[in-house]
Amino acid sequence: MRLGLCCTFLREPIRFRRTTARYLSRLDPPARAEFLRELLLHNAEALEKAVAWCADHGILAFRLSSHLFPVYTHPEVGYRLDAIDGTGTIRELALENDDRTYTVADLLPLCHAEGIPLVFDVHHHRVHGDGSSEDEAAEACFATWKGREPWAHVSSPRGGWEGPTPRLHADYVDPSDVPRDWPARRLTVDVEAKAKELAVLRLQRDLGLIAAGRRSDR
Repeated sequence: MRLGLCCTFLREPIRFRRTTARYLSRLDPPARAEFLRELLLHNAEALEKAVAWCADHGILAFRLSSHLFPVYTHPEVGYRLDAIDGTGTIRELALENDDRTYTVADLLPLCHAEGIPLVFDVHHHRVHGDGSSEDEAAEACFATWKGREPWAHVSSPRGGWEGPTPRLHADYVDPSDVPRDWPARRLTVDVEAKAKELAVLRLQRDLGLIAAGRRSDR
């Protein structure tokens, strides 16, 4: 199992720039294109730093946020990446069971019909399950990846499972919330925790994954 960091850092000085549709609407087209070019190149450089930092610390996955391409799909000031000099993109779709509406059982028929991989969020399954066991739901999701390394999410509830808001994420992940067989599996698991990189590093230590993840040439 390899652990992944989600989108942003808490303490490391690696930041992605943002903007708003309101601000972009005030710029004329040439100025808007230049502003977006500089912003997107900054974010690309920040992404390179983020990936390098993660690799140096044995964190072998980094989730991209929509903030990498702010207001990309806005109907008035959105843009095509191939129209912005010096940028490019990779497109791939996956689905995830959520904590209020769509369970694993709800999404599996669509995933099978369209060949879409399903990310298994074990926290969401615990608070909004479909009657299947945790192992059954996980295996059903992993099968949709068709031989590729499956992706999953793990988190702990703020205030505990018996607390008033078990859907909310805690600052760190309790290692007992990681399914017992996952550390030995070929699997990427995003750590969804408020403490970001600190939470991933702590969970690495708690699960004894540091030696397996850290690059040998560092």
